Amino acid sequence: MQFTNTQSKSSLSPSWPPEQQSTGFFDLHPIGAILRNLLMSSLLWILLAFALYSVYSFVVGK
Repeated sequence: MQFTNTQSKSSLSPSWPPEQQSTGFFDLHPIGAILRNLLMSSLLWILLAFALYSVYSFVVGK
């Protein structure tokens, strides 16, 4: 019984040294997503504060 290799030799042995993809600062640190999340978080805190103040002023009757 003879086993045949269906893969080529180049696909079995990795090239050395491994190729490194250059990753820039903005690829590692998505500034746009961070700013968008910060804005959304700030808006949600403002809405929460407004809702709590509305309930507080309604209960106190000011």
